[in-house]
Amino acid sequence: MIRTPGQRVSRLRLVDSNTLRAEEGSHLCIVDVAAGPAGKHTRTLSVSVAPHATLTVVSIIPPEFSASVHFVQHGAVEAGGGIHWWNAVFGGMNVQHELISEVTGEGGESTINWLFLARAEQHYNLHVKNLFHAPHGKGEVAMKGVACGRARVGCHGAIVIGEDGDGTSTHLTQHILMLDASAKVDAVPALEIKTNDVKARHSATVTKVSADDLFYMGSRGISLEEARRLCVEGFLAALIDRLPVASLRDELYTMIHGSCEQSTIG
Repeated sequence: MIRTPGQRVSRLRLVDSNTLRAEEGSHLCIVDVAAGPAGKHTRTLSVSVAPHATLTVVSIIPPEFSASVHFVQHGAVEAGGGIHWWNAVFGGMNVQHELISEVTGEGGESTINWLFLARAEQHYNLHVKNLFHAPHGKGEVAMKGVACGRARVGCHGAIVIGEDGDGTSTHLTQHILMLDASAKVDAVPALEIKTNDVKARHSATVTKVSADDLFYMGSRGISLEEARRLCVEGFLAALIDRLPVASLRDELYTMIHGSCEQSTIG
C-alpha cells in the first residue's frame, strides 16, 4: 500500500499488482509507463480516493512496448473527492485494457480521458465503465484515437447511474479517426440510468481520411508522411492539451511523432 498524504507528482514503476490510496485532503498525480520484455503480461491497478482528495492517474503504453498485455484498472472515489484517469495506448501488439471507475460518495467526480494510436497489425480492445452510486456525482469519459494500417480497435464505453445517483451530470464521447481503409474499428457507447433526476448523454463518431484529403495536402507541398503525421497529431491534440502537466503533454507528443516516423504506421 502506498499512502499519499502530500501534493506531488510521482513517476512510479508499477509491479504486476498494485494498490494505492489518496488520503483525505491530499492531491497527487502518479505516472506509470509500461515496460517489460516481449511475451504476455497481466497488470492490475486498484486505487481509492478519500473524501476531498484528488488523484490523477496517468498510464502510458509507449510505442516501443512490443508485448501483449491485459491491464485492469479500478478506482473508487468517496464524498467530495476526485479521480482523473489518463490512459494513453500507443504500443503493444495485443492490448486488452479494462477500466472501471466508481463514484461511491456524494459529490464525487470521476473523469476518464483515453488516447490511442493503433498501427500496423496491432489489436486493441479497450473497455471503460464510469459508475455513479451516490448523489450529485459528475465526470466524463472521452475516448479519442487513430487506427492505421491493418490495426483492429474495439472501443467500448459505458456510463451507469445507479438508483442513488440523483443529480449526477456526466457524458461519454468516442471519436476515432481511420487513417487507412484496411483498419477496422468498432465504437460502442452505452448508457444505463436507474434514476430520473440526472443529466447524461453520449456520442460516437468514426471519421475516415480520404485519398482526396491527402492529395489536397500534397498539393500544398506537404509530403504523404508529413500529411499523415499532421492528421494524427491534429486529431489527438484536443485531448492531449487537456492534460494539466506540461511535461507529460510534451512526452505524449514526442511518442506520437516517433510512432508516425516508423514505417509500420501504414
